[in-house]
Amino acid sequence: MAAHAAGSDSGAPALLSQTRMISVPEGTWPYRDPGRLLAPLIGVDPAEIHTVLGAVGVTQEAVIAHLWDRIGRGELDVGLIVGGEARARAAAAKSAGVALEEREQPEGCVPDETLSPHSLGIADLELVRNIVTPTVAYAVMDQARRHLLGRTPDQQRGLTGTRYAAMSQVAALRRESWDRRTYTPAEIVEAGPDNRMVAWPYTKRLCSQWNVDQSAALLMCSYATALAAGVPPERMVFPRSSAVSDHAVPVLQRPSIGESPNADAALRAAFAAAGLAASDECSVVDLYSCFPVALDVLASTLGRSDADGLTVTGGMSFAGGPLNNYVLGAVAALARLLRGDPNAFGLSTSVSGFLTKVGAGIWSASPPPSLVRPLDVTEQTRAATEADERPIDDAYVGDAEVVAWTVEHLGGAPHRAVVVLDAPTGGRTMASSGDPEICSAMLEGEWIGASVGVRSDGSFRLGG
Repeated sequence: MAAHAAGSDSGAPALLSQTRMISVPEGTWPYRDPGRLLAPLIGVDPAEIHTVLGAVGVTQEAVIAHLWDRIGRGELDVGLIVGGEARARAAAAKSAGVALEEREQPEGCVPDETLSPHSLGIADLELVRNIVTPTVAYAVMDQARRHLLGRTPDQQRGLTGTRYAAMSQVAALRRESWDRRTYTPAEIVEAGPDNRMVAWPYTKRLCSQWNVDQSAALLMCSYATALAAGVPPERMVFPRSSAVSDHAVPVLQRPSIGESPNADAALRAAFAAAGLAASDECSVVDLYSCFPVALDVLASTLGRSDADGLTVTGGMSFAGGPLNNYVLGAVAALARLLRGDPNAFGLSTSVSGFLTKVGAGIWSASPPPSLVRPLDVTEQTRAATEADERPIDDAYVGDAEVVAWTVEHLGGAPHRAVVVLDAPTGGRTMASSGDPEICSAMLEGEWIGASVGVRSDGSFRLGG
């Protein structure tokens, strides 16, 4: 069990039984108050535990920062963050026709505290015309970013394939990885029988693999408590800074669909709070890699264009991407590496939604010179960017200009073309089409800047 492994890894296993707060990022499981279920499994009376649930839509960095802040304020001495998924087990059981038994909690059982998002950053039109499938939303952003940076489709796929091939090599060296095979760039970006196209240009191997059985835990305590418990100094790792930026803007309203002001704000704030002048002062880095555009945005924000040094796990396609708790495993991997070099700094990043919210945490095996509080720079980001957000024109009918697109696939075959559009009214809209000829046509060439005709039913035709 991950919690017991965290206790053993600390060098003072008895510390685990001193836990008084258990935080769990929400997953696909049905438990109402998972922290309460976990308490007796680590030798703690459930009545003595304060439980926290981090709802989907809250960055994993925010869950970590919440516990860190409570300890820093002296409100508790020891806390535990645990996350896990067993989707591979569930899929295998379904395939075999086996009914799995799940532990149940009585109705009315709720966590003591829930960290909930103020907004998911999804517009009504995005729901109605369906750009809320993650693969579709991220593929749309990928196309917009490629065009913004002046890359051709082949150049983009070449860069992405090279990066992901390098990540597969990292994953192959770790026993915790879900997929320990190494891949060539072509085996990653080219569609095939075992690597179906999901949403152009994303194949299966470019998408986070969430059908995994994985869990991770972080055991956090005050410095004084660690010393009293006998944690060896060489086992300690300290949070040096944390920043989140949660200004939730729907994809359709973003002035530049291929960029993320939240990423820039969170990373800049985290580095400043840690007293670091430049990103290259972090020698150990793990960038959130749910989809290639997220990795590209974070890498570019850090000024890193190379394929190496972007992950310590192997990324969410190969190491595994359990829903809403991948970052816990990434921080655990960072900690192992940082222990070997007390002068090094490590960076972990979080993404929530459709690159909607971003968090950044910096860690070190050396204690900070002074107490630093976690930062929330959401309002600063909002103030700097809100005036440029685009209005949504959900009733627009007529010719409009393509600013981003993808072709969603079903079972590896083209299924639905999706376009995000600038209307001459000054607003944004979107449309889609299941016409096989349109889907086929949009898999070739460059469509950003092209004119299409939007119909009242939300479909579109090619040409003005």
